[in-house]
Amino acid sequence: VLGCSVGGGATTAVITGPGVLSHELVHGLRRQYDLHTQAMFEEGFAELINGSDAYPRTIALDQGQLDDTRQPELMVQLGPAAFRDPKRYGSATQFLDFVATEHGLDAVADFMREGVDDSAEAATVRFGAHFGRSLAEQAQAWRDGGADPSSRGQACSEGATTLTQSERVVRATVDCDAAETMGLAGAGEEAWVRQCLRLAHDARYSMTLDAQSGEVTWTAVPGTCDADTSGASTWPARIEAGQSRSFDMGACTWAVTFRSTTGAPEDFALTLRAE
Repeated sequence: VLGCSVGGGATTAVITGPGVLSHELVHGLRRQYDLHTQAMFEEGFAELINGSDAYPRTIALDQGQLDDTRQPELMVQLGPAAFRDPKRYGSATQFLDFVATEHGLDAVADFMREGVDDSAEAATVRFGAHFGRSLAEQAQAWRDGGADPSSRGQACSEGATTLTQSERVVRATVDCDAAETMGLAGAGEEAWVRQCLRLAHDARYSMTLDAQSGEVTWTAVPGTCDADTSGASTWPARIEAGQSRSFDMGACTWAVTFRSTTGAPEDFALTLRAE
């Protein structure tokens, strides 16, 4: 999985495959016909139609971090730049999926086709008129139904590479101008490549990240850890370019994100060594 965030207040996520292409085609077709509404609806609808995950499939959050992600009536006021945050992106998709479950996908599609909204207030009023229920009421029903924006989809569902050696160098290149990113050129601000890796044993690992800039984060995929793995060894791990750090890591499948903050291509070499 590779994603690029480009300037100008718009965010584009790219997967090396057809999945996100359909997501971006939804945006492109709506622009072609001069249809637009608030970013919460635009991103949620494109992902709902697409059915894939352009952003990280699983987002681990502390409860204190959830802020407006449980409140679509607040998220609707946010502009496109706010949806660089995957928590909001996932919540928008989950909320519209809930609306589609209650009212039907055709009703959601009709809502997206029937008007052009120039403000959050206009979108909120039109939502209530279309669905016969205010946005605040629909959001409360979503929350009452157990809305959980802290997770999104099934992480690493296509498998993972198992690391069995006591020492391993994991390499990745982040290049938003590469051909496999569907020709998006000049991407800046942020880009990432994600790999799914499985650690065969609980151990303390030392890591050294050789890169000019950026960072690598490890996030344990829920439900993949061995039964005797301790909770502390499933906490997220983060290392920045040029650092050497040690972490207690569990026998789990980990979503490993190589993230660059420059517009230029970046090569990462992460040395992982069991102590």
